[in-house]
Amino acid sequence: MKMKYFGLFAAIFGVLVLVASIKAATPGSVISASTTNLGEYTPPTPQAITTESGNITNANLTAIQSTYRWAGIFGTITGTIVLADASNNYFYNWTGAKGVYVYASEGTSINWTGLDNATVSDVIGQYTWLSGAEYADNYTNTFNETCNFNSNALGKSFIAACAKPLSSGSTTWNVTVLKDTPSPSARDDIIWTAEVVEDGTGYNGWTVDYELLVPENGVNGDTTTEDFYLWVELE
Repeated sequence: MKMKYFGLFAAIFGVLVLVASIKAATPGSVISASTTNLGEYTPPTPQAITTESGNITNANLTAIQSTYRWAGIFGTITGTIVLADASNNYFYNWTGAKGVYVYASEGTSINWTGLDNATVSDVIGQYTWLSGAEYADNYTNTFNETCNFNSNALGKSFIAACAKPLSSGSTTWNVTVLKDTPSPSARDDIIWTAEVVEDGTGYNGWTVDYELLVPENGVNGDTTTEDFYLWVELE
């Protein structure tokens, strides 16, 4: 009789462990991305001021210049949730999955269990060109709000620094900055995160699912490009 009860307990315990491991889902890495570079701001022809000898002219100026500290990524999301083994053989798949968050990192992996809000010093310590109180497009002038980060898949919920890229419609786009270790020591430890709004209105009127702001150093004429690896959390 004891052996029967033991066998029943072991079977139930085994099922519980299996279910727990299935629930520990992490965001899926992006396997394909169709990209189109839309270029950058094109300055208009400068205005001329007519001067005349012996005269003094008051000129109140308005100017627009492209940033050299940031870059933008935006687009749509096509998602599939799968039940598969370690060799990526599909047992079942669910197409039409909706996005929750888009994650971008300069590293090829993220410590998902360590995700937390990145502080100003965390970010500035790795992206030094975003510092400087005298610069209008510095980090604190850009991520100057807070948003709720709430991931059911990761079991994470907290307040994070937030920026709100523009929409030509009524869509509110939220971008938060996270870290995957308590004390970031490399750019790989900082994760730039866009909240997904399905069929939202982009800055240019396109129907898109996310807008993401990422740092890009063009200070002092730096032309080096940055690679960001992307993941999408689906539901």
